[in-house]
Amino acid sequence: MRPRSSLSLLVAAGASLLVSACDDDSAPRIEAGGEELWLLQTRVFGLDETTMGYVIPTTTLDGNISNDAAIEQGGGGMVYAPSNRVNGNFLLSYAERGTLTRYDVTTDNRFVEGTTLSFSSYGVESGYGVIAFVDDSTAYWIDNQQLQVIRFNPTTMLIDAAIPVQGTEREGFITEFSGYPVVRDDGVYFTARWRKEWEDPMPQAPAGAMLIHIDPATNAVSVTEDARCTSLLVSHTTPRGDTYWFSDNYNTYARIIGGAERGVPDCSLRLLRDQTTFDPDWYLDLGERTGGRPADGVIAGSGSTIWMSVFHAEQLGEQPADIDTADTARAWQWYSLDVESDAPAVEDTARPYASHGAFGWYSSVRSFSSTTNDDYSESVLLELTNDGFEQRATVEGLIDGIVRVR
Repeated sequence: MRPRSSLSLLVAAGASLLVSACDDDSAPRIEAGGEELWLLQTRVFGLDETTMGYVIPTTTLDGNISNDAAIEQGGGGMVYAPSNRVNGNFLLSYAERGTLTRYDVTTDNRFVEGTTLSFSSYGVESGYGVIAFVDDSTAYWIDNQQLQVIRFNPTTMLIDAAIPVQGTEREGFITEFSGYPVVRDDGVYFTARWRKEWEDPMPQAPAGAMLIHIDPATNAVSVTEDARCTSLLVSHTTPRGDTYWFSDNYNTYARIIGGAERGVPDCSLRLLRDQTTFDPDWYLDLGERTGGRPADGVIAGSGSTIWMSVFHAEQLGEQPADIDTADTARAWQWYSLDVESDAPAVEDTARPYASHGAFGWYSSVRSFSSTTNDDYSESVLLELTNDGFEQRATVEGLIDGIVRVR
């Protein structure tokens, strides 16, 4: 069975677990004195089907990075920090606990364990959730298990309110919330999607997507549905302030494995900067920009550019029979797409064909993704630069995320 990425465990990850309201052109430039300190979140899978998570501190993103100095997370877990600012702390979760623990980072890069907050009284039993950081005193834990959001203070580590998100169920499918929420002046936005179990031999993504809006001033929740697309996961906000959401790899896998009837055309919807629902006059069929090739949005580039993972079936001798095979097939290639133009997507021919890899992460005005080998025992961190993707660190296991804390 394929070891799902943390974004898969959360929403299908990431994510993204690194919340950004804007892309790398419009985000505030980060000024942090001294040596940079990054945390790499990984998972290593044992032969006996055990899983160990690692939060690896590192001052470099190059070379082979060991997990010897890591914080261990039995069963896995996640690390969280705001993506658009460095504030010297982070939150840590464990796969089998509905808790968050705050850690502060000293000037000499030591971790000081602080308060642990428990969501167990609200039915949360897993540490795989998504956090939308609004400011230093306001954050939302987006909970797939109970279909709710829990507002808490990430500084005092106190819970303010638990807010149900009603009307997002779809009979016969699992409901999951996007791992890429968007924080704007008028609130927090994220999406809902539906899928079958990951282990289902015939995946299916039904048509339809939901946009959820939370107003931090009142904690009011609004839910609107759009029938044109499906499985919206990755978001990208342009310098104009418009946000684009893209259908995910689960929908792409479903169509590759089972045919067109198992999903919908890979697609994108838009939320304009002054609107609270999807733009009814804009819809993008990604296949129209890729020559008909299956594709899903992965990582935000500069300006209005999204980078997609695009499937080249001709690289395989036969059609993938399951998600594992589709995901690890060396048949995926990076393409860039300008969502504000009508131009075709542009293939990055400098990169070799690779596995689909992980989702995109955005931290400290830098964008990352990764690729993995066939058994998920080793991963390579990729950084998106002005010249395309640059290969960075190699780590044991599967990379689930990256944050900068100093």
